Amino acid sequence: MDVRIAEGRFADIGPTGTVDGPDDEEVLDGRGGYLLPGLWETHTHLTVPNMPATEMPAYMRKTLTGYLETGITSVCDLGGLYVLRRSERDTSRANGTAPALFVARSGFTGVNGWPANNQENWPEPIELEELDNGGIIQVDDADPARRHVHKLFDEVDYVKCMFDGATGGSGHRLPGAALDAIIETTHAAGKKVLVHIATGADLREAVRAGADYIEHSPIPRDPADPSEAQQIVEFMAEAEPSTARRSSPENSWAAAAIPPT
Repeated sequence: MDVRIAEGRFADIGPTGTVDGPDDEEVLDGRGGYLLPGLWETHTHLTVPNMPATEMPAYMRKTLTGYLETGITSVCDLGGLYVLRRSERDTSRANGTAPALFVARSGFTGVNGWPANNQENWPEPIELEELDNGGIIQVDDADPARRHVHKLFDEVDYVKCMFDGATGGSGHRLPGAALDAIIETTHAAGKKVLVHIATGADLREAVRAGADYIEHSPIPRDPADPSEAQQIVEFMAEAEPSTARRSSPENSWAAAAIPPT
């Protein structure tokens, strides 16, 4: 078979000798191998907790190079303290030296909600020439949520919300009215919203609010009880957002139960 690639996309495919292209086009012999579209890493955090900020640019570049070497051509960074500057991301993507990197930068949560209530992993970011700052935006109502999300649109590829009903301590989950406002405002701007959840109630409320993607699977009230997993399967079959699944063993019951969409 012959496959023609133009501008980074499959342009034509057919039996050997039947696919036309410019005479000076580079020809690669792929016999004995496999040809796949570029893969996606749909959930990663390039910021490493407790790593000195000055070491992060080199670490991020090395990580992205490793992705590309394994066939991953698009990466979603779901937020952290820092992200490589957009100018570098755009240049590396255009040169083919790094995957396309899509970022949220800052994430929304409630007042002292997760992960703002975990100060060990979320210290105040410092200014670095090679990095843009991320972090957490804490809001308690719809109006401040709208104001803050408007400020993000030129800086992010999507918006992330922590709608986590298991924050613990004195933390507060992102209010439902704030989540509604963020989703409505973001959709009006033509962008999508990813929502981090922890419980079955979080998941249902986020989907009903219009979340485009759900990050993680819910923590079961009783891991030995299959009824909750079945309820979630039925709910997700009706709602059908994209779902990124948590891989930790204690939550594998839901990851296995929820079918791909």
